[in-house]
Amino acid sequence: MADPNAPLQAHIDAVAPPGTAAYLALLFCPGAGRQAVGALLALSHELDALGGKNPETAAFRLNWWAEELERLGNGRPSHPITRELLACGLNDERAMGRLSDRFVAASSDVAGTTHADLEALEAHLERGHGATQWLVARALDSDPDDFPGYAADLGVALGLCRTLATAPRDGAAGRVPLPAALLEAHGVTLTELKGNTGSTPLRALAERLAERIDDRLDRAGHALPVAERPRQRAGLVLGALHRRVAHRLTTEPPDRWLATLQLGGPAALWTAWRTARRAARGKL
Repeated sequence: MADPNAPLQAHIDAVAPPGTAAYLALLFCPGAGRQAVGALLALSHELDALGGKNPETAAFRLNWWAEELERLGNGRPSHPITRELLACGLNDERAMGRLSDRFVAASSDVAGTTHADLEALEAHLERGHGATQWLVARALDSDPDDFPGYAADLGVALGLCRTLATAPRDGAAGRVPLPAALLEAHGVTLTELKGNTGSTPLRALAERLAERIDDRLDRAGHALPVAERPRQRAGLVLGALHRRVAHRLTTEPPDRWLATLQLGGPAALWTAWRTARRAARGKL
């Protein structure tokens, strides 16, 4: 768990080192909401990381965050991340409901819950990552309930990309976050997933999920009203960068997938700049 005594910027820097999608999203985020968005990305990272911890550590940290979210709801948070959420009003009933959804999804990951099929996995990601994107939109002075499909589809796309990119690492550790039915439908064996083998079935699976990520991102973009796009540059940049990652995963060997998730380089900066510029003009 990140040091609760460290300043907020230290937590943001830890999740958004230069060149990453989070860093570039914050770089082009409207200044008034940048700290709040950074805090939300840091919180999501903290919860995502729990799935890779040993059960005792994960349970301890999960319990600590449960108590901290309760303190946030009562207006007395102790962590820099949650203090920032309090400062920008993300502790009202609707926001706390979304934070609860994000926490429940993280708890499911820690418990090693498996999903029957792709639709069940997407429902899980919508509850977790979709909730984070709802909160990001809210932190940027929008009411995301006015365009509900945006946060849901964006969150699913980002979650699918992360789930795919981390699948070989998780498989090697004995965790299989992808639905067995999805693996079977593409002829991917657990041995291939755990062994990081760049097999034809594994590539076909990556291509299938890249198509699904494309579809979700297209839907998110169309759900976002033109007038909201300048405010929501951070989410649109995240989406554009994860679209790039998803397509790179179809050509990279699996042992490079986790590194691919980190992006970096002038191409990522160009994608982020172009997306932010178009969003500022109200374009997709």
